[in-house]
Amino acid sequence: MGETELRKYGSDCPSCGNQHEASLVYAIGRLTPQFPSLGVEKEFQQLISSPAMSERALDNSALQTAMSEAENIYLARHMCWILRVQQVDSLAVVPRNDDDLSAVVRSLPVNSQTENFQVIVGRIVTTPPGRPCSGSGLLTVEPDQILSFELSDFLDAVLREAVDDPSKRDREAAREAFLRMAHKADNQGLSDGHRALNYLALRYSDVYRLVIEKLKAGQHLVSTEARHAHGSTRLIVAVSFHFRDEHSGLFDTHRCTVDVTEVFPFLVSGLTRVYE
Repeated sequence: MGETELRKYGSDCPSCGNQHEASLVYAIGRLTPQFPSLGVEKEFQQLISSPAMSERALDNSALQTAMSEAENIYLARHMCWILRVQQVDSLAVVPRNDDDLSAVVRSLPVNSQTENFQVIVGRIVTTPPGRPCSGSGLLTVEPDQILSFELSDFLDAVLREAVDDPSKRDREAAREAFLRMAHKADNQGLSDGHRALNYLALRYSDVYRLVIEKLKAGQHLVSTEARHAHGSTRLIVAVSFHFRDEHSGLFDTHRCTVDVTEVFPFLVSGLTRVYE
């Protein structure tokens, strides 16, 4: 998938632990603002002249309206920005500057009825004591890139690239493939394997084309697997997609490789059929 379709502003891979000088992140989740203290909450209430609201009721629309004014960005510096992955608080996001803060605010979903995701690409850093979220116990990520998208819009774009005249069944298959990659057990976008999977889920439409072609042939995606590919001075992850024939029960595997050495992963070799 190209960037035009995204608004820019422990696993099955035991050998895919990070081996980088600094731990890198490519995480897909939902960004949520939280008040780190009563004082910050009261300041926000005064800013928008709103009745008292709890942290759980923090309204993204009101927050975006307030923070869109440059003179109010000071409050965003005091907010706690949490990326929730699969309904679990996973990462504390600490923007570098006011421009990044504005991008974080713009990325927040306004419509709670849609499946909206945020993507944080960056690196793990140490948070100084006294900063928002410093007492959360979560790993802190400093983002190099922040993306936001609605799953429905994303699937529309994927299907336009993958097939002509997609059916409802094609759409369901693409959605299931995305969630299988992004919601793989314990996938917080921290290990090399999970970073490779998340990159492919967002950037490589051939995965969805393959899933749909296999479905039409009576084969269903049953699992994905990510392992380090040896023999390179760079960190290369081989990602396998396993399909099972609904009639014969036989398995078919396709594999591609992703370079995860640096903060921005990239495709090394496209999907090819392998025999195991």
